[in-house]
Amino acid sequence: MHDFRDNSIIDLTINGAQNIANGLIPLASTGSYMKIGDDSQVTINNQTTTNQSVLFGLSGSNSPVTIGDSDVTINNNAVAATRLLENIKLNLENTTGQSPHTIYRGVSLTEKDQTKTTYPFVHFDSTIGTTNATNSSDTTFKTKFESHTSTQNIVQLHLHDPLLPEIITLINTGGLPTDDAQKFKFALNGTATPASELTLNFLSAAGQSLLKGPAKAAAANQAFDYQFESDLPTQPNQIVVEANYPAPYALTTPVRKVLKDIPAGKLGFLAAPTHLDFGSLPLTNSQSPLYPYTKTADTSLIVSDPRATTRGDWAIQINLKQPFTAGQATLDNALIWRKNQTTKPLVAGQPQQLYSKAAHAPIQPGADETDLTDLLHETVQTQFPAGPKQTATPYTAELELMLITAPN
Repeated sequence: MHDFRDNSIIDLTINGAQNIANGLIPLASTGSYMKIGDDSQVTINNQTTTNQSVLFGLSGSNSPVTIGDSDVTINNNAVAATRLLENIKLNLENTTGQSPHTIYRGVSLTEKDQTKTTYPFVHFDSTIGTTNATNSSDTTFKTKFESHTSTQNIVQLHLHDPLLPEIITLINTGGLPTDDAQKFKFALNGTATPASELTLNFLSAAGQSLLKGPAKAAAANQAFDYQFESDLPTQPNQIVVEANYPAPYALTTPVRKVLKDIPAGKLGFLAAPTHLDFGSLPLTNSQSPLYPYTKTADTSLIVSDPRATTRGDWAIQINLKQPFTAGQATLDNALIWRKNQTTKPLVAGQPQQLYSKAAHAPIQPGADETDLTDLLHETVQTQFPAGPKQTATPYTAELELMLITAPN
């Protein structure tokens, strides 16, 4: 029984010719085991000249070797048939029970042909016995370790601190927001270090988090698919994907990849109508009643003010650019302005004020959104004047929505 407690320092070298048949470190008796506690440094060197397994367990039962958060190196000799492990159940787990958690290690495998493969962040357990099987958070490591079922071709197994996570590939599938966007939704996918966590973050110039999305774990096959929907922060920021490890391995400063630099938010239309449809109206030579347009999702009028400092005066004005026309025929005074108990025709070049908002400091983080959809619907209507009308051609007019801002 080999029980190396937390903070152990072990340097064991076995050399020369060996004649015993139960391995260099025999664990073949019933109840035999090896435990290596957390924060230990253990090196086992096989410098013998004979074919003996380094760790030799109980046939049919597979003696347990349990390794905590420690740096452990097992070096094998160059004899072709020598096995690193035989009849061993190898586990990465907390050995003291004081702070139980799944153990993750960086793992480096060096083969006898000097091929070296390093895996940054791996949890695994492996049985090297009559039947061989490996379970791992990293399918690439699982495949590699299972390809060395007898461990004869491994000259070094090194368990060490996790390496920095890596964002290996990153594809923007949904379109990043434009500089003046107020709301956005976009998707990312790609590959990252297995078992690491990917988080979408918005960082200020000082590196502070302005708006953080939920973490998305990179699966064992390294793939992730991330979709995010939110308001943009009001400050200048960078949209960043961060890679980190779960506790207790979380890095103070995650690995970051900048997707886009976003300038300070600007006052602007979050939504504005592109088409107001008054439908088909009865044909008559007399003056028609007042008709509103049909409200649809495309007739929304919303102003967003995401400015981080004092948000200055602004107003929305409506200007008639072109009256109702059908071919060469024109219907003057057919678009009507109804507001504050006043009903009058809209006249080209004489903008009318729909709404105004006084300067104010931000009440809470994020953009102020002012929804003027209903107000616009109540205010802009149509009333066809008396007289003949065109019947075969639809009448169309053009309105201009103007967002007027104070100098600041």
